[in-house]
Amino acid sequence: MNERLSEVVGRYLTLLESRENLLVIEQFYADEIIQYENYEEPITGKKHCFDLECDNLRKVNRVKTQIKSVCIDESSGLVTGEIKIVFENKQKGLKLLEEAFVQQWSEGKIISQKFYYQEIREAEGEI
Repeated sequence: MNERLSEVVGRYLTLLESRENLLVIEQFYADEIIQYENYEEPITGKKHCFDLECDNLRKVNRVKTQIKSVCIDESSGLVTGEIKIVFENKQKGLKLLEEAFVQQWSEGKIISQKFYYQEIREAEGEI
């Protein structure tokens, strides 16, 4: 029996909030994923996404991801939601990024995803 999409997405979100960004990519991205950041050219392939995330993580001391909302359509494999990311950039201090996402899932993997966000802002408090 196939696992429900909501169960798979639940594990994905738990890992994401546990600061396991690279493990998220390894476990939940399809090899041929297509990722869009706002309206930029698409990023294609799991390896490319993994390499970009490694580069991003090298620039920060800490990062905290909080899932604000999520909606899962089991029949179509569509997952949407909102994420709040607070991170400490090694050069620029504490920053905040809030984004909406739209993902298409198939066979327990993300095959495409789009992130929509405005500029990264200054953040206050602690991570």
